[in-house]
Amino acid sequence: MHEKIPFKLGHVLVQVDNLQESITDYTAMGFIVVPGGPPDRMGNAMIYLQDGSFIELFSTNKGKISNTVLYMLVKLMKIIKPSYANRLEGYLPGGKGLKDFALDSSPSNQYKYNMTRVRENGLNISKPQFKKRITENSETVTWSLAYPDNVNLPFLMSAYDPPNVLDELTTDHPNGAFGIELIQLNTTHTQWDSLYDGYSRLLGVIPPISGKEPSRSAKFEMKGTIIELLEGTTKGIDHIVLSGEERDMRNQLNPMPPFIIKGY
Repeated sequence: MHEKIPFKLGHVLVQVDNLQESITDYTAMGFIVVPGGPPDRMGNAMIYLQDGSFIELFSTNKGKISNTVLYMLVKLMKIIKPSYANRLEGYLPGGKGLKDFALDSSPSNQYKYNMTRVRENGLNISKPQFKKRITENSETVTWSLAYPDNVNLPFLMSAYDPPNVLDELTTDHPNGAFGIELIQLNTTHTQWDSLYDGYSRLLGVIPPISGKEPSRSAKFEMKGTIIELLEGTTKGIDHIVLSGEERDMRNQLNPMPPFIIKGY
């Protein structure tokens, strides 16, 4: 195993059935929600946080006919891009909740080098997939993604081009949310070994295991965020915990408690 590979949490994906209703709901919870594109082509929305990470609300539910076509395309894509298609299959219409998350290289210009180091650790990941989208201001943003063969591991993302420019108008949330300090992942007894090994190879660390099977746990620490792996009877992202450090410093008499978003 090589030395620790410098990744940090990029963003967490939350699948919703109705994007506009979810934007209203998250706004009511005290978040500033930024549309992910022009109104007529918007499929996602962002909650940017001061620590540089963000939460992405997205919906793939486009109606019965479009949903059927999307399902068929994903099945066909498995022939030429199996890692990518297997990931997309988990986003097909009908699912809800915390679906996935991405890791960014730190610093961001180390993306290609980090891909090499991950492969040297023996983890199979796809070739970079070029992506682009049109922002709410009609600007084109591009980036690249790489996917581990194991769909239960996070995907890896390059920096945006042009980069996001964050300010208080988009990150100073009324509820005081500052960043994502914890992602709790559940895994079953049969998947524990492969997932623990996968995270160890991905991050270049081998953390101690607490407890005994079938109730083991391990914490993988990154810059600003802990990924906690728990063995049990379910699998997937159980919840994320948002910190409120900046708001606490400004308002010691009324600090923000941990803000938890559940995955189910």
